[in-house]
Amino acid sequence: MNMLIKGGTIVTASDTYEADIRVDRETISTIGIDLPDDGAQVVDATGKYVFPGFIDAHTHIELPIPPADSGVTLGNYLDDTIAAAHGGTTSIVDFAFQMPGRGLRASLEDWRQRAESKAVVDYGFHLAVTDATEAALKEVPELVAAGVSSFKLFMAYKGLFMSDDTALLNFLSAAKEHGAMVSVHAENGDIVETCTHHVLEKTKDPIGVALSRPPECEDEATYRAIQIAKIADSPLYIVHLSSVGALDAAMRARHAGQPVFVETCPQYLYFDMHDLERPGFEGAKFVCAPPLRPAEYKDVLWNAVVHGGVDVVATDHVSSRFSRRKETEGEGFHRILNGVSGVQERGVLMYDGGVVQRGMSLNRYVQLLSTNPARLFGLYPKKGTIAPGSDADLVIFDPARKTTLSIENIHYDSDHTPYEGMEVNGRVESVIIRGNLVVDRGKFVAKAGSGRFLERRTPHRRI
Repeated sequence: MNMLIKGGTIVTASDTYEADIRVDRETISTIGIDLPDDGAQVVDATGKYVFPGFIDAHTHIELPIPPADSGVTLGNYLDDTIAAAHGGTTSIVDFAFQMPGRGLRASLEDWRQRAESKAVVDYGFHLAVTDATEAALKEVPELVAAGVSSFKLFMAYKGLFMSDDTALLNFLSAAKEHGAMVSVHAENGDIVETCTHHVLEKTKDPIGVALSRPPECEDEATYRAIQIAKIADSPLYIVHLSSVGALDAAMRARHAGQPVFVETCPQYLYFDMHDLERPGFEGAKFVCAPPLRPAEYKDVLWNAVVHGGVDVVATDHVSSRFSRRKETEGEGFHRILNGVSGVQERGVLMYDGGVVQRGMSLNRYVQLLSTNPARLFGLYPKKGTIAPGSDADLVIFDPARKTTLSIENIHYDSDHTPYEGMEVNGRVESVIIRGNLVVDRGKFVAKAGSGRFLERRTPHRRI
């Protein structure tokens, strides 16, 4: 069915203007003033913003709980992508983890099978390399040809996921050769392990997560990853950056001309390490890695979000249940399940905190949530903008309404939202994916499995 979105204010990364949008099947065909409906389905966007569909470049859905072959996972692709759609996210780039005893391509196929009958938004995968062997390295060209143009290596989680510097250099070099992007979880895993033993002697409470993973662990690993990327002459993407020192290292490299890209997450902008000390073990809801930082870090990160130091705001979304975390109370902070949810909340959080509270431009808002992730991860211009020929992925957003965040209206597979009770400006009204209404005035109207796998191309070295 053809569609006409009438009367809205179109916002892209570069322009803001009033116009109608005609959709021919799955793509945008025409943008103009007072376009006739010609029998098309009409969506009234009068008084609303029309954004390109948001892209969440960092999610963990159906994430295996160690041991990875236990069959127990966090979240599910149906509920979590329904939540994403309600939040205006029309595409995700999830993490396909290399499974024990499996190669990279085989692991990718495992994850595709999990998603294909459930996901209601379009989805691609980064390949999270957990065993960086020579055999895994040889699979890089095949995976790039299959549409996986990004890989993640961990500098933390010793004995579980952690790769050494040689592996990081090898994968960065392969990325350079084959046109891929390497992202890193930048914390010094050796130091984290040592600090964890020391801190456990003093406290088992959730605050121990922050004390055992001090900012210096992130600062050092970020600087080291940047230098290794410089040796490989390869772009580098730093996931979930939380530390002021790490941000400074990235900015220095970028000012020197090195293609270093920075992602942060709403939890580092809205919460700090004091939230880990909430009574009744409530602090366990805020356990993530890197951990929440001192309160003064939030203003520095917000400044980078608003003024250009941060390239992407993603979520690092993990659905988990507080009831399950509560079971580990008294066992030690290192036993608490890791991760903070937010795949539904991101759009309104960034609109309220960035646009309304701090004067961030709407164009910058679109850059962070849509255009930059599309460009960096090989989806642009099919995704990430509003233009003829682009996929008709559109968000109808009402700036005049407010949203109260509560688990009562959150759709992902969890018993809590860390943002419980927050009232924020703005509301996602309707969401269109490839010309199909998925959320219609707040009601989910699509079917399980309506999302498509995204074959991604070579990322941009500059944005």
